[in-house]
Amino acid sequence: MKNQIVASILAVPFALGAVFAGAANAFEGSAQLNGTPLFELDWSTEGNTTATLSSNSLTFTPDVAGVSLTSQTGDFLGFDIAQIQDVITFDPFEAENPFLDFGSVIPEGLSPTNSTINDGENVFILTDLDYDVRQVATNLVGIDIILYGDFNIGGEVTSGQGLFTLQYAQNGATVDSVNAQINSDTGLEGLALSGAVFTTSVPEPTALFGIGVFATGLVASRRQKKS
Repeated sequence: MKNQIVASILAVPFALGAVFAGAANAFEGSAQLNGTPLFELDWSTEGNTTATLSSNSLTFTPDVAGVSLTSQTGDFLGFDIAQIQDVITFDPFEAENPFLDFGSVIPEGLSPTNSTINDGENVFILTDLDYDVRQVATNLVGIDIILYGDFNIGGEVTSGQGLFTLQYAQNGATVDSVNAQINSDTGLEGLALSGAVFTTSVPEPTALFGIGVFATGLVASRRQKKS
């Protein structure tokens, strides 16, 4: 995983764009993840799973026991399933952790009794999230849920991020109308889960600037020694 972190630092452009922080507040601009993609989640294995988003919670319906991993890389090649928690509350922020517990499929399939996805090892600990509501097309609104936390894989802890993409399609659906429903008493129900990807985190622009300054200092020091 350390090699993946180094690769993600080398690959990221100096201008990182938006940095997301805070507890579940909508923010302007498109959501984006910086870092090396580690895996995606395949919701189709759980049937017709939908989500409800309110101003104070994100809930999956029906309750999700396990989801499949696809497009795994690096340390995640040994995992093909994860147990995922069903409810996250925002104010105050609260999530049952581990939010994801990684494991391997056993013959009986996606069983919550599978010890490898219910043992508290090889996990993602969720610490915060944000969301972004955006107009994808006429009558189609996308909601990006950005999750922040830490992977603990084989005892090695690495900062990470996740992005859940939800979609809401209805005649006349706009960002304003969707935000109004999110802030209603019932929240916005029946959101389609269209994708989920997780990556390692990369340094914020200030950290990268510090790395650049440090590297410049090394070069200057070596030149002085040469002369």
